[in-house]
Amino acid sequence: MYDYIIVGAGTAGCILANKLSANPANRILLLESGYPDNSPLIRIPGEAGKIMRSKLIRVHQTVAQRELNGRHCPIPQANVVGGGSSVNGMIYIRGNPEDYRRWHALGNEGWDWPDVLAYFIAEENNAVHGAPYHGKSGAVHVRDIPSPNPLTRIFVRAAAECGIAPNPDFNGSHQDGAGIFQVTNFGGYRWSAANAYLRPAESRRNLEIITQAQVLGIIVKDRRAEAVEVQLADGTRRSFHAKREIILSAGAVSSPSLLLRSGIGPGDELRAIGIDIVHDLPGVGKNFHDHLHVSVAGRCSRPLSYDGMDKWWPSFRHKLEMAVTGRGPATSTWCEASAYMRTRPSKPQPDLAVHFLPVYAMSNMDDWPKGHGVTLNATFLQPKSRGEIRLASPDPADAPLIDPNYLGASEDMPMMFEAAKLARRILQAEAFRPYCSEEFSPGSGVRSDADLERFVRAHAVTDFHPVGSCKMGKDAMAVVDDRLRVRGLEGLRVIDASIMPVVVSGNTNAPTMMIAAKGADMILSGENRQGLVEKASALG
Repeated sequence: MYDYIIVGAGTAGCILANKLSANPANRILLLESGYPDNSPLIRIPGEAGKIMRSKLIRVHQTVAQRELNGRHCPIPQANVVGGGSSVNGMIYIRGNPEDYRRWHALGNEGWDWPDVLAYFIAEENNAVHGAPYHGKSGAVHVRDIPSPNPLTRIFVRAAAECGIAPNPDFNGSHQDGAGIFQVTNFGGYRWSAANAYLRPAESRRNLEIITQAQVLGIIVKDRRAEAVEVQLADGTRRSFHAKREIILSAGAVSSPSLLLRSGIGPGDELRAIGIDIVHDLPGVGKNFHDHLHVSVAGRCSRPLSYDGMDKWWPSFRHKLEMAVTGRGPATSTWCEASAYMRTRPSKPQPDLAVHFLPVYAMSNMDDWPKGHGVTLNATFLQPKSRGEIRLASPDPADAPLIDPNYLGASEDMPMMFEAAKLARRILQAEAFRPYCSEEFSPGSGVRSDADLERFVRAHAVTDFHPVGSCKMGKDAMAVVDDRLRVRGLEGLRVIDASIMPVVVSGNTNAPTMMIAAKGADMILSGENRQGLVEKASALG
């Protein structure tokens, strides 16, 4: 018997485990289906490419995407303690204030920009920026990329030539502009949620952590979630009971899948595959959405990129440099800068992003070209397309049916055009000419809008930001309320990226940290953050 059971030791789960176990009177069980985070690939940022090909990533496939030529697109999900923060690009982006104003406008009290900014500031330990937008005493170490590639600074200059002004802080007074990312890095090494939150808590006697534990279902009695059924690494099954709450923090694919397997979801759909209805909740798995990107790449005429640095001698030399100085190419996860732009001045926030990688890194290609190159990933930040997560069968061993419905909304394709065109303009800017000899992808053969549309449909892939499948709100399709409680049931919450009603205009790891910290306060109900909120309110 535990007070709280947390399902998923990802970014959110690590934070919840720390904060809930801080009170020694609470007994906490943290369950993780993946592996411990003891692989050396995790600590060294430059090993991010190898992580994507390791057991630390579980790659799901979407159903055939009608608007992407019927392709089955990969949806990688972390399979390790620390979740996305252990395997991602370490980019620290909060999104835009307008994102959270939109959440609040949808009826979610306490999720307006001043409310969430208070948590961002409280959890942050920023080595560069300070008040009023940043914190310096939190658990999350944030700093500039220690040693940006020379091509990354050229990208910022090229963006300026395209009318996108430099911005040294995307999390400051405004998001618009081009600049080098801040990252979750400490001493040159990756600083994951496991480093920040789980390491300080894992020795507590009231916290038990079990890895390679697959949660099969939630046991509900009299409309209250009481226990979880778990298959352990040795194949045995056990039930663990919670006196107070069960918290799902398994992510935008696994959290709704677990609810559905437990009979919590759209009644007609569950009956059709032979699952008994425990609680008819029509929104479970719906509203699933994601950022999509398409890669524009250029050949480099000078050997400045990170290509070839995974070979034995360069890799060894750069790891040694990182160990001694905390600097060098091994401290980078490749994605180093971005440009955020509004397609029209009347837009309330940037709607396009171009991420820059000083390396060939086209997600849609298995065999990258030889030599040196750069990649610009073009993204529409506010996609209108909505899909769903469904079950193929009641069997937990069967993968869920994942349908992001990419480009299903008519507004999305024109915006992907604009994003791709912006990336091509930046690559063709004067600043790049001495360094990039030609455009490799899409290439000179792609000229007309029809050509570009065919290219997008053939090559666009996930930007690794799936959200929304257990959305927060007050409408009939909301899965959780604004205190992250599953509607209609007691003792059950969802606290992860799946609760986002609308994806933020940026990467999702920092917002997930905020969601978890705020969710922990909602559970404990003892810590008063009103002073922080009032302080943040002054920033608007």
